[in-house]
Amino acid sequence: MTKPKHQLQRIRVDRLGYDDTGAYWGAGPDVFIATSDGGADEITVRAKNVQEAREKITAELARAPTAKPVNDDPIGGNPSRKTRYEIQWLNPLTSETIKIRITHARDYLSSGSDHIEVESITPKKAPLPITKTGYRSHFIPPLDLMNAGGPVTFVTAWIAQEAKGKAWT
Repeated sequence: MTKPKHQLQRIRVDRLGYDDTGAYWGAGPDVFIATSDGGADEITVRAKNVQEAREKITAELARAPTAKPVNDDPIGGNPSRKTRYEIQWLNPLTSETIKIRITHARDYLSSGSDHIEVESITPKKAPLPITKTGYRSHFIPPLDLMNAGGPVTFVTAWIAQEAKGKAWT
């Protein structure tokens, strides 16, 4: 199995924590954002140089689901890693296919919980059995998510279960 390739972007931060556009990142070393082809995987770390950033990114890619994050100082409130997935769901009531984006953030805000965002993207804001607005935010312990089979399996099962309920039918 080959590791996904990530494009590396360096954001230079001055001693007060601002970049050259005036955006605030917090004081500390520069910020590096590694994004996989297609943007499905994004890792954010602070590092003094490119080599240190690559080492932290490699460690984050190898990190076990329940292990402490490499970046224990969320940058601007962002988790060190976000992974995005897209699935198709067939509404059993209307036979309409809805494209859904699932965003998984590991160890959200260093809280010990993972964060799942579920959003209907085509059609935009289409109701789902777990949300009338087409968007749902959900926190879950990492071990529970792992035992459920990961973000896609968890969300797919959750939607299927709720679609059977009286509120949806």
